[in-house]
Amino acid sequence: MKYTWFVVWRHFRKKKGFFVNLSATLSVGGIIVGVTALNITLAVMSGFDADLKDKILGLQPYIFVFNEKSPIKYEETIEKIRASRGVHSLHLTPLINGQGIIRSGNTILGVEIKGIDPNTEGEVTSFPKTVREGKFSLDKGEMLIGKELAKGLGIKLYDKCNLFSGFSPQTKEFKVAGIFDSGFYTFDRGIAYISLKDAGELFGLKTDEVTTIGIKIKDIYQANKIASIIQGTLKYPYVVRSWDQMNRNLFSALKLEKITMFILLGLIILVAGFGIANTMVMSVMQKVREIGIIEALGATPRMVRNIFVFEGAVLGLIGVSIGSALGFFLCKLLQKYQFIKLPSDVYYISSLPVKMQTTDFFSIALLALGIVIICSIYPAIYASKIMPAEAMRQ
Repeated sequence: MKYTWFVVWRHFRKKKGFFVNLSATLSVGGIIVGVTALNITLAVMSGFDADLKDKILGLQPYIFVFNEKSPIKYEETIEKIRASRGVHSLHLTPLINGQGIIRSGNTILGVEIKGIDPNTEGEVTSFPKTVREGKFSLDKGEMLIGKELAKGLGIKLYDKCNLFSGFSPQTKEFKVAGIFDSGFYTFDRGIAYISLKDAGELFGLKTDEVTTIGIKIKDIYQANKIASIIQGTLKYPYVVRSWDQMNRNLFSALKLEKITMFILLGLIILVAGFGIANTMVMSVMQKVREIGIIEALGATPRMVRNIFVFEGAVLGLIGVSIGSALGFFLCKLLQKYQFIKLPSDVYYISSLPVKMQTTDFFSIALLALGIVIICSIYPAIYASKIMPAEAMRQ
């Protein structure tokens, strides 16, 4: 093994032909670019996933309870939920959701109207903390809207506007008691919060009737299990869904995008690996006589094969090390300075999120190194089959 590494070291120190050096440089450069791009892309995709999850879990309950046939009798239903076996430490809040229209002057926009209980909403979501202007207050005739919706309507704090649900023949006038900024464009643009009583009147519900019950538990990763238990207790027509079931399409799309980007950028590393294979073939062609000499001195075909595999591995290791370091450095810059801005009306965030994961960096490094070593096997086998006598004649 020591002799093999000695020969590898000699090969790297020895001046090679121009085309071999150029090919090796371009191949290593390709690995650096591929590894760097892959590390940054996966860090950004992980950042999107984590940021989206944090925002959703902050603004939504962990578990939702619906009734597909009729409104929910709140007090009666929560007694059944609390009586479910294995269900403990729950925070519950009543919700009334529906579609409506908001009008201010000549501006009319479609919105989702949410009726909430200010006394229990803060126990289930962090929505009250997002109110930036005014206060988290929902007395009769008061409303909370997002900053983007306020901008679209051209209204400000304490202005008045009208809501229309379609269930009530008349519009109801509301005063803007607060303006929230969740950092989530969909919420800030498309939702108007009113009191539970006002929402009930707007949608024609009786006292103690709601459309949804929101539940928060201690461990978000137990949401599916707890949802199944509650579903077993309430049974149909009740439908119980966890936060990831409610947002499954969104998170599945993000996961698919991450896998797709991994494959596409992995092709850059694969091409660079073939470049290293080409470099190794040219190196073997230049060293036919040298190979013959070391075989005549007692080197076995396996030793010759290992020499060229190790050469390829060293080239790959150089590219992977530089690419990983460069990717880490650029990710840190993106995290600290956030110099890449995103349009908030297209994305739900204003800057590029970055979340570096050790497993991603190691996976990329192992993938790149594995590709390079595999691509080095053919030229190494070719070199090991050179006969000493034929090599010495060249």
